[in-house]
Amino acid sequence: MRISWKSKSTRFFGLLGVIVIAAVLVWKFSFHGSTLPSFEVQQSEFLIPITTAGELRAVHSISITVPRARGYSVRITRLVPEGTTVKKGDFLVQFDTSEITETIKKRENALKNVNAELNKLKANIESTQKDLESQWEMQRYSYEQ
Repeated sequence: MRISWKSKSTRFFGLLGVIVIAAVLVWKFSFHGSTLPSFEVQQSEFLIPITTAGELRAVHSISITVPRARGYSVRITRLVPEGTTVKKGDFLVQFDTSEITETIKKRENALKNVNAELNKLKANIESTQKDLESQWEMQRYSYEQ
């Protein structure tokens, strides 16, 4: 099958015409009369809300533990609200001190009683020592006579 020069050029110009028409249509709808929404660019915050479940951990945190008290229950009476940012020296927690305060008072009273007994014994020893010294002096005086 033989194709003539005239039919080749007709096909070439026909194809070239289709390409030119397609290019004109693309250019027209791309740059002129476009119905696409547009927005003028501005510099501002770009917020992306994230909704998720989980647990956050602080970058810098310090663990606070309950003081150890043998035989005593530790109860919290006041506590800083959860999530509050605190600095060194700020109030964190207050424990109930009534039980330990009562124990301290009882032990202070016991100490006072023991000290009183000690002073009584010291006075008795001093009195006995003076009696013994007096008896010794009498015995020495008797011996000398």
